[in-house]
Amino acid sequence: MHGAGSGEGATAPDTGQGWTTRVVRRAGSTRRRVEGDICVVGAGIAGVAAALEAARLGCQVVVVDAAPSLGGQAVGAPIGTIAGLFSAGEEPRQLTRLVADELVEGLKREGALYPRYSHKARTIVLHYDDVTLGRWIEKAFVQRGIRALLGAVLVDATREGRTLVGLRVATRFGEVEVRAKGFVDASGDAALAWMAGLACREPSGARLVAGLARWAWCARSRARELCWARRAVFH
Repeated sequence: MHGAGSGEGATAPDTGQGWTTRVVRRAGSTRRRVEGDICVVGAGIAGVAAALEAARLGCQVVVVDAAPSLGGQAVGAPIGTIAGLFSAGEEPRQLTRLVADELVEGLKREGALYPRYSHKARTIVLHYDDVTLGRWIEKAFVQRGIRALLGAVLVDATREGRTLVGLRVATRFGEVEVRAKGFVDASGDAALAWMAGLACREPSGARLVAGLARWAWCARSRARELCWARRAVFH
């Protein structure tokens, strides 16, 4: 049994493989608390980039995501391409740097990056191996001491006046309270902004298919009461 509580348990005999098991019970309802300088909600490629850069600057970072793994759709969906890093034209130049440089070099070292020139888009598109990308993200998190809470569903956000100070997530092992000095909403649909009670713009008279929103909020500065508008695809 994984993630069990600290209740009393009985030890079972040796299994013959050099280790024993024990029977445990959940020791009541407890809420854990995690603290950091920056909390990033969303572990897709946007959240990963935000977390890695914040950690590089010396921040203690906590990343929260409902998915069971890091990388979002870049790892968990059959996408396999990175576009938008280069300008358009006959001789494209790389425009996106910082974490993008590290990611590209890391995949190159593993032989898992396959650049090609798209004549239709007139730019360079990078194809990659999703398993290698996932492993690269995991190693980068470990190297920079980033704490990841995966399988964690956002339940509530705590404000003190106009300042966001914490959030509450539910995991299979119980609730966790996250406290931080600053927050980044990389959820893809403004989940943190909405949970914090901010006004969110959404279309009327259209059915939402997929959305994307990136929003950052510094908890120690005056917060604006209007988040970025949701950008979505409709039909």
